[in-house]
Amino acid sequence: MLNNYKQAGEILRDLPSAVKLLQAGKSVTDTEYHKHLEAERLYLAERHKTAPEETWHQDYVALLKRHTEAIEVFDKATAIYGSTKGKSQAA
Repeated sequence: MLNNYKQAGEILRDLPSAVKLLQAGKSVTDTEYHKHLEAERLYLAERHKTAPEETWHQDYVALLKRHTEAIEVFDKATAIYGSTKGKSQAA
C-alpha cells in the first residue's frame, strides 16, 4: 500500500508537466505516462499473486465478526428463555 501511495504522489507531482507536454503536441512516449502504466501493470500483477492470502485474512475477520454476533444473539436468547442445559429435548 505504501508503494501505491508513493506512486500516486509521483503521478500527482508529475501530472501538470505531462499535461503541458501533451497540450504542446508531444507524443505519449515523450511523457512519463508509459512508465506509470508499466509500473501500474507490475503492481497489479503482484497484487494478483498475493490476493488469495489477503482474501483469506478478510474472510477470517468477517467470520470472527459473525461468530461474535452469534454469541451475542445466543446470550440474549439464553437470558430471555433460560438455559437449555439439563432440560429434556422432548419436552
